[in-house]
Amino acid sequence: MAKSPLKRPGVSSRKKQEEAKLTLTSMMDMFTIILVFLMKSYSTDVEVNVDATMANVLPVSVSEAKLEQDAEAIVQVTSSAILVKNKKVVSLNNFQVPKDLLDPANPFLITPLYDELNNLHEAAIRMEKAGAIVKGKPYKFKGILVIKGDKNMPSALLMKVMYTAGQAEFAKIYHTAVKEGG
Repeated sequence: MAKSPLKRPGVSSRKKQEEAKLTLTSMMDMFTIILVFLMKSYSTDVEVNVDATMANVLPVSVSEAKLEQDAEAIVQVTSSAILVKNKKVVSLNNFQVPKDLLDPANPFLITPLYDELNNLHEAAIRMEKAGAIVKGKPYKFKGILVIKGDKNMPSALLMKVMYTAGQAEFAKIYHTAVKEGG
């Protein structure tokens, strides 16, 4: 006769079920993976989309040069407004900047435009100092700005926009144009 194992009263033969605990190491791994994914999917690039709208007729060019794709900002100038990243920052009246929006000490500086571009510059510098990775490389502010200006824009306004961008540390300024015959 085979011996049967002794059973204690009130104790089941199954193992006690323990609560599943998430260890700190596993949580750190999860957050690292999520962080890497978000940093990889985040892009600081500005899509350079050159479209001539009714309010903004681009000039014609025969140049074969390509637009810089790594622009930190796009400034669009129409007869009624100056936009930065499609956000209206200055209202114009037939390409004229109201005098109260110009810096009293320097009439070439458009104050609201400077404030907006300077905010973009400071945000880029913070990203650079934080060690942000963009397209697999450490982010570095390049100071690249694209101006989409109407072909009827006076050169005085263009100079003010360029001067203001320069004061906000945007040193490389590109102008958009429609290729002649295309």
